[in-house]
Amino acid sequence: KSIFILNTKFDDAQIDHSMDRISGGVCNVLLRIAGTFKVKRMQMVFLVNNYDAILGVLRSASTEESIEQKNDALLKMIEYYEELLKTNTDVVVEDILMGRFGGLISYVKKVEKSNNLESTRGAKADEAEAQRLLADFSKVWKQSIDAVYREVVATFQEPTGYAVLKSVFTQFLLYYTRFLDTLKRGPPSSQELAKKAVMIPSIMYEIKRYSQALE
Repeated sequence: KSIFILNTKFDDAQIDHSMDRISGGVCNVLLRIAGTFKVKRMQMVFLVNNYDAILGVLRSASTEESIEQKNDALLKMIEYYEELLKTNTDVVVEDILMGRFGGLISYVKKVEKSNNLESTRGAKADEAEAQRLLADFSKVWKQSIDAVYREVVATFQEPTGYAVLKSVFTQFLLYYTRFLDTLKRGPPSSQELAKKAVMIPSIMYEIKRYSQALE
């Protein structure tokens, strides 16, 4: 951090190059340590927590510089770690959601993939599966949201936890919306299922309660 701030005044390309090498070395060390975890989820959690911590330091250095003196190397490094954080967070988010709503998500992906290969027999099979998924979801969705919240809080440090939780809930709402859309585009019996499903505003209200707990 201090090196970046000092180099703003001198604009030494050699220092910038050295910082790039140090950053690369840090990333390699983090990847090696992450590899010692046997569970892939924990590897991603370790990387997300550390990338976010590094970003906190880099952003702090950035805010200490005037707009006229912004260091290009620092800004590029911030962008680099932001991309690493996003990539690994996306993996964790998907893994968490599959653990709680795997059946619903798999159904959405399957139906959307075979959307141009519909058949009467296939549609009936999909409708029966959707009915089962809706019945299961209506029984456990509140407990599942609570479980997701507790899992994220127990796994991630702050403020990383809030960002991950927000991503998890946002992605979940997108999947559930897509699930309802597959029903609404189906035959009347399928559309009737969509009307009986848990409404999105109800889910959003529940999610908001948990999100506010971390603000």
